[in-house]
Amino acid sequence: VRIDRKQSQFWDNSMGTACCGIDGGAGGDRLDDLNPEDIDRIEVIKGPAAATLYGSEASNGVIQIFTKRGRNSSAPRWALSYGSGFNRLRANLPTTLYPRFKGTDGTVGLDANKSLIQDGLYQDANMTVQGGGDALSYFVGGGLLYNQGSIKPNDETRGNIRVNLNWQASDKWAFEVGSQYTRNVTTLLQSGNNWTALLGNALLG
Repeated sequence: VRIDRKQSQFWDNSMGTACCGIDGGAGGDRLDDLNPEDIDRIEVIKGPAAATLYGSEASNGVIQIFTKRGRNSSAPRWALSYGSGFNRLRANLPTTLYPRFKGTDGTVGLDANKSLIQDGLYQDANMTVQGGGDALSYFVGGGLLYNQGSIKPNDETRGNIRVNLNWQASDKWAFEVGSQYTRNVTTLLQSGNNWTALLGNALLG
């Protein structure tokens, strides 16, 4: 997997501004489309070796992410995993002075530590199978993630499936086919560099 640095800059710049924006100030990251359960290993290539493989723009280094492959001469190996938990923001927002300020009608600002912070549900389910014969090996994996933030609405729903095939056709010819489909839907808070955001106004009371 290779993610071009220019592409990452494009996403960051197109979804946020330098100061005081009204678009939320939040950007997407293509690395989030990868399922960690599909990753076999991560390697770093530096210096001339990186430039030789990927051009002069990679001279500062390249991070390579290798996904899992099949196993030759192996019966199908199934793996199933499920994780669940909660996300919760630490209640240390600076709102202790709120009771000292009241409106003319007696209204007091809500304490964000008590009114905004909630439990956010986290669920992650994955299933993989890998194996193969003497010449052909395969890896197939699928996953479903639901991750909800502590301050709502803020959540992510990601579904993905990956297929990696390796075929050793002869002593001189080998073929590899890798394919992935990901659907990642996120609901992001108005935050980041947006000074009119939910949390910013909550802190102002």
